[in-house]
Amino acid sequence: MLLILTAWFAVLKDVTYDLYHDVYLLASLIALFHSANVVALRILKSRSNIMMESSLRMLLITASLIPSALIALGCYAITGNLSTTLTLLVPLISIINLLLTGGIFFLCQDMMNGNAYTAD
Repeated sequence: MLLILTAWFAVLKDVTYDLYHDVYLLASLIALFHSANVVALRILKSRSNIMMESSLRMLLITASLIPSALIALGCYAITGNLSTTLTLLVPLISIINLLLTGGIFFLCQDMMNGNAYTAD
């Protein structure tokens, strides 16, 4: 198995590097979206109004993506090259997303036992 992975990386190292970046970025975004759902439930304290919960969830997801988007737009304005900007910023954006997710989960840790997912 190790031999296959080594051969894969040797032959397709650029594709593999991009794949790792993509998977890491998607995992950080999924964690960020999940934490936005947790915060929406924490704020509403009830799942009785689905429309309000969905609206608040989308607002929180948008608000949580603002720091990463501003950093990416700022670097693109400086460099002018989208490919270079994305290559350099994927690790930074992923780390920012994971730090934000960790902070949200830390602040909401008392409700992470599953009781928040049931209606009051």
